[in-house]
Amino acid sequence: MMHPALFAWAAWLALVAPQADPRGVTPDPKRVEEIAGWLAERPQGVGPTADDREAWAKIAPLLNAGDVGKAAEKALGTPTKPFDDELYLDFSRTGNRTRYEGVYFGRWRTLNELALAEAFEGRGRFLPAIEKAVEGVCADRTWVLPAHDRKLDNFHGKQVDIDLFSSAAGWTLATVDHWMGGRMGAPARKTLRENLDWRIVRPIADMLEGKRAPNGWLTTTNNWNAVCWANVAGTVLAAVDSRPTRALVLAGAEKNVRHFRSGITPDGWCSEGMGYWNYGFGRYMMLADLALRATEGRLDLLADPHVAMIASFGRRAEIVGGRYPSFADCNIDSAPGPDLLALIDWHFSGTRPPERSYGTREPAAALMLALPYRSPRAGERKAVDVETGLRTWFADAGVLVCRPAEGVMGRFGVALKGGHNAEHHNHNDVGSYSVILDGVPVLADPGSEVYQSSTFDHRRYESPANNSFGHPVPRIAGKLQVPGRKAQAKVLEKNFAPDLDTIRLDVSSCYDLPTLKGITRTFAYSRAGNGGLTITDAFQMSEPGEFETALVTYGKVRWIDGGTLEIIEGGKTVRVTLEAEGGDLKIDEAPLEADYRARRKPVRVGIAFAKPPAAGSITVTIVPQF
Repeated sequence: MMHPALFAWAAWLALVAPQADPRGVTPDPKRVEEIAGWLAERPQGVGPTADDREAWAKIAPLLNAGDVGKAAEKALGTPTKPFDDELYLDFSRTGNRTRYEGVYFGRWRTLNELALAEAFEGRGRFLPAIEKAVEGVCADRTWVLPAHDRKLDNFHGKQVDIDLFSSAAGWTLATVDHWMGGRMGAPARKTLRENLDWRIVRPIADMLEGKRAPNGWLTTTNNWNAVCWANVAGTVLAAVDSRPTRALVLAGAEKNVRHFRSGITPDGWCSEGMGYWNYGFGRYMMLADLALRATEGRLDLLADPHVAMIASFGRRAEIVGGRYPSFADCNIDSAPGPDLLALIDWHFSGTRPPERSYGTREPAAALMLALPYRSPRAGERKAVDVETGLRTWFADAGVLVCRPAEGVMGRFGVALKGGHNAEHHNHNDVGSYSVILDGVPVLADPGSEVYQSSTFDHRRYESPANNSFGHPVPRIAGKLQVPGRKAQAKVLEKNFAPDLDTIRLDVSSCYDLPTLKGITRTFAYSRAGNGGLTITDAFQMSEPGEFETALVTYGKVRWIDGGTLEIIEGGKTVRVTLEAEGGDLKIDEAPLEADYRARRKPVRVGIAFAKPPAAGSITVTIVPQF
């Protein structure tokens, strides 16, 4: 039987529910009512309170308690820096993100370390510093980053939005309050709860009840959706006494986090890149874990078979030697996060997470893996077979990962990209590729630039980090690839065999050039001998025009002769031979001028016809050297 208070609340919600919900974000009141009946009377955070000394003694070695304690002791003598108006406004004036964000994230990291140290030790030694840190961050004008507040509406107090990091701040404070278990003084706790209500709880409830326009992340299809929903749900489940409000947010998350799933192709390919899979899908897994715990297994966001495909991406995308594609806004060294893989394994196969040290940057995720706090229904779902073998073909995304046969000298593998130019965190890179030799990216998509204001406005494709000039793809008659969904690779043919994988792509739509009759790019990956990759660009124009392809590398270029060169990176070498039909070639070598996350400038080797032809082809053959 429904609790009388829940019955009254459900009746009220039915009366005030908006008649029009154009964005479709409002959950069904009946579903909210059902979820409310599953929830505990009181909020529940992740992990034990500091009073449970036995539990924290077990958790301490998993979260590097010694290092956390040292960092917290150092923070005891360092007061929390106050919010700096001028530093916040730095982004709107200069476009620089890092100066403010360095201070911002440092303050929240310190609060996290202090709270963990107190939970580990349990003697009250860190409580005064925790209370000061809480008061400090709650005095901020806004928790929204300057880069997400371009009109400065949050800075000036005109509205209170929720973004990636204000929602994370909310979950952090709610978790700190939960861990302390009432140990903080009444003034600090009152400030904390008031700020959570003002900055997180009331805004999300108003959005879901149709009282204000929803922030775009509620229905977007990229990482923002999953990240913000997980953070908001974590906040309300840990800190909100009202069971109806907790149910409203969980139902809202259930209804709207499907948009995140829809942004990932049915084959599980995450176009945002491995780093954003760690971040976005990592938060999705945390949200699912939270929902399972809060509802004792009844609300299961992992039941959709598509989720299992997404969960398999981290392993299926491996090229060779622990290296992964660095397409889109991705660091060239990105790899699946071990904590996320452990959480996936626990939920999809029931594999017991290893008793090892987890990072403290995401303590909630680590606590989800802590031995006393296993989620319900773990291991009940069917995992996707992640036997990678010779290749993984992401058919919906148009990405092929090729690997060598077992036992060959060296480990030469490649990732070959089709896709389109409207992907999440898109680069104009249809036809790009990466070449890995013994775990070293000898020729590779160079990855993301350091974020600045121009990264996410109309100037995005002025940077070679994002436009096609900075990728190993053709430039035709001086034209680069255009952005947009119409710029896509069409798979003309593919043939996969034990010794040779071949795929031919029509990439004509990527170039806004009336004189271009057509261009194809053919990849042929050979497993014969020590392996090799051949890339052939064949084109035809209605009149002669410049045609150029390119190699991109962080390594050194050494010329053997006019048609042969070697690329040396990380002690590994590949030999590249060039052939052309339609004329002689000329070569140009220059660094790519962008601020890459790799903190190095990659080299672009331009390979062009000396005299513009109307038709022709350039073939690049890459083979490992030992």
